[in-house]
Amino acid sequence: MAIDGGGSGGGPIGASNSFTGPSESFELVGDHGYGYASVSIPANSLTTMLKFRTGNFYTVAKWQIEGNFQTIGNDAIQYVLLLNGSTIVDTSYSPANDVGYADTPTHIIIPAYTEVETQMTHNQGGQNITFQSLITGRIYRG
Repeated sequence: MAIDGGGSGGGPIGASNSFTGPSESFELVGDHGYGYASVSIPANSLTTMLKFRTGNFYTVAKWQIEGNFQTIGNDAIQYVLLLNGSTIVDTSYSPANDVGYADTPTHIIIPAYTEVETQMTHNQGGQNITFQSLITGRIYRG
């Protein structure tokens, strides 16, 4: 069942078996939930990847950024997690010194009825680079 925004396929209702862009929903499967996006990120432009609102449950989850980090050379990426418009995580990663290793999951708790947004940018001039943002977790209802 998609929560808010309709969904991007993959859920039990209205599944399309085709990826249509950034997830605008948090898909629920039993007591588990997930949101995902694969977005082409332009240089020096903080771009929204995932954006959805949760329902009447809280979620214990992992947030992970995936992609070919070698394509950014020695430049850096920045990835941001916002809950209800407040920055919860704002991290930079540079493959040159392997600081802030990006594809290590960040453990998060998402309260009920929360607007969730993930954003990302990089400074590899003139290139769009595709990255994935994934939130997966277990939901708990009161």
